Amino acid sequence: MKLLDYLGTALSISAIMAIISYIMSYRNKGNEEKQKNYWRICCLFGGITIVVGIGALAVMLLN
Repeated sequence: MKLLDYLGTALSISAIMAIISYIMSYRNKGNEEKQKNYWRICCLFGGITIVVGIGALAVMLLN
C-alpha cells in the first residue's frame, strides 16, 4: 500500500504543476517565448501525470 500512496502523491503533485504552468502560459499571452516555455512544461508534467496515473491504476488492479 505504500507504493500506492507514493504514486498518489506523485500524481497530485504533477497534476498541480501542469495546472500551474497552464495558468502561467495563459497569463503571458503577449510574450510568445515565455508562453512556449510554459506550454512545454505543461506538456511535460501532463505526460508525467498520465504515466503515474496508469502506474497507480496498474498497482491498484494487481493488488
